[in-house]
Amino acid sequence: MTYRLWYNRRFTHMLDSLPGDVRAQAWQVIRDLTNQPRPQSAKELEDHPGYWRIWLSRNHRLIWRILEEEQLINLLYVGPKPPDLYEQLGLGKRLREADEGLAYEIEPGRDRGMRKMENKFTAVFEQEGEWWIGYVEELPGANTQGATLPEARENLKEAIQLVLEANRELTQREVEGKTLIREDILVTV
Repeated sequence: MTYRLWYNRRFTHMLDSLPGDVRAQAWQVIRDLTNQPRPQSAKELEDHPGYWRIWLSRNHRLIWRILEEEQLINLLYVGPKPPDLYEQLGLGKRLREADEGLAYEIEPGRDRGMRKMENKFTAVFEQEGEWWIGYVEELPGANTQGATLPEARENLKEAIQLVLEANRELTQREVEGKTLIREDILVTV
């Protein structure tokens, strides 16, 4: 059984900040987790079922959560172990929806993850003559058409991806060189 690996931007920054030899060791352990999420040298955290840690060289630690039902490994922390590490990670508390929001997936055979984000949108489809017109209520600019309803659905998925990617690129250009804070936000409507 192969597990998928998920991590956020903060984890990427932690990984990039490691000394070269520790980073190489961390990547090897991370890759191995896809086939063996509970290595013999790892330990499940006391009072935190599903949370695991492994010591890396130079007093560094890798911490992850195993989500069995989803066959998912959520990479939480990699770096030196400060005294309040577990409090910083909020361990012992149930993960909220916001904690499981934006994530990155490591694609097979790649060390760097491609940004993957799963969202739900409201798709509206309307038949105009022989064509189906589709748009997303929550995302202006995401609209399309198709000769059949299934084709319009697929085209709309692609339109959503293109709009989100374009928005990200525009934002990157606008904020270049500026100090900013990025964070996930959960909104229920």
